[in-house]
Amino acid sequence: MTWAWKAAAGAVMIVGALIHGVAAQEATPQPPPVQLPDPSPEDVAAATELAEVFEDFCLKRFPDDEAVKAGAQDLTAMTPDQVKGILKDDPGIGWYKKTPLALYKITLELPPYHACAVRRMTANGIPTVKPYLAAITAFAAAQGRPLQRQQAQKMNLPTGPTVTIFPQAIADATGQRVQTQFMVLLTNYHHQYGGEDYVGGVGLEVRYVRQEKQP
Repeated sequence: MTWAWKAAAGAVMIVGALIHGVAAQEATPQPPPVQLPDPSPEDVAAATELAEVFEDFCLKRFPDDEAVKAGAQDLTAMTPDQVKGILKDDPGIGWYKKTPLALYKITLELPPYHACAVRRMTANGIPTVKPYLAAITAFAAAQGRPLQRQQAQKMNLPTGPTVTIFPQAIADATGQRVQTQFMVLLTNYHHQYGGEDYVGGVGLEVRYVRQEKQP
């Protein structure tokens, strides 16, 4: 399924079956999909790289915190204030990874919420999440358990941004309790983002998250 999510001051096209019937879950009528120009090869490459960074740190290494730290030893560590700016009052650490295509923020959130996340700021979003979907689908298949689709959510933050969340999960061996949750979060700053990694457009942060439920 191909679907479009229209930002308040620009359109974001994400291709792939992220959530079945996501359009039907919106409480208000939606405008018809916006026809966007074909993405540039660089945009597609950046979307692929985002999924690769997430797979390296959050699928292959996490939830082994020491393995995540080892993978980040050559990256630029965040200061405590920079980590707090992202995780607020939750404990954790983070790093910056700079490539020719993008600047990534990698965070390791420590219990009580044990999570690994990769973020990058974009002008108006990314053209595809297919590499991400392929990675988490393969991860679930390796455990012999299917991904469970969950309902999409949208929140308007008091500070102005709009956050749209697309979650999926893997149940434990009993099939009753969610053990691993994956989320794609799109944070639209509506032209009000003031961070040093602002790249134009509405300012839309794309975040991939893996969270492990604690015993």
